[in-house]
Amino acid sequence: MEKYAIALIFDKCKELDKINEFLKKYNLNYVNNYFHITLAGFECDDENYLIEKIKDFANTHNQIKIRFSHLGTFLTEDNVVFMSPFHSNQLFKYHKDLKRAICSKKDIILCPYYKGKIWNPHCSIAYKIPHEIYIDIINNLSSVIEFPFEANISKIDIYEYSSKKEKIFETNLKKSRKNSN
Repeated sequence: MEKYAIALIFDKCKELDKINEFLKKYNLNYVNNYFHITLAGFECDDENYLIEKIKDFANTHNQIKIRFSHLGTFLTEDNVVFMSPFHSNQLFKYHKDLKRAICSKKDIILCPYYKGKIWNPHCSIAYKIPHEIYIDIINNLSSVIEFPFEANISKIDIYEYSSKKEKIFETNLKKSRKNSN
């Protein structure tokens, strides 16, 4: 079975551009304008099924604005820096709706980080940071970004990461009259 991630994609904005420019100074190019929040990860052997489910999801879910509150880190061997959004009922509903839609097929395996109340929405901004520059990046990045700030999510995509390691599908979410949390 292949592994897939399904992510909500942020539009470009001033704060996200600042982050990319900052990371270039450290020769880190992890995101490069691919800021996203992963809604779920799955193991599946039917890519077309996932694409159809994401098309249906995108046709019934509006674009949303997410408000970021602060920086955070996952202190692991990968040294991840991320931004945490303020709690958003709409974002948690999207997560729940997506799991319900995709997992209706019995041979879909949901990755453990996306089960029940384990899911921790975040937007990774740097990954696999060398230990010798990690603290420097955290200290300096916090002076580059002004929290809180808002960013719009207008797209959803599917990324295969077990063999091809590439985006296989992307589509726009519905445009809404008013984007809100």
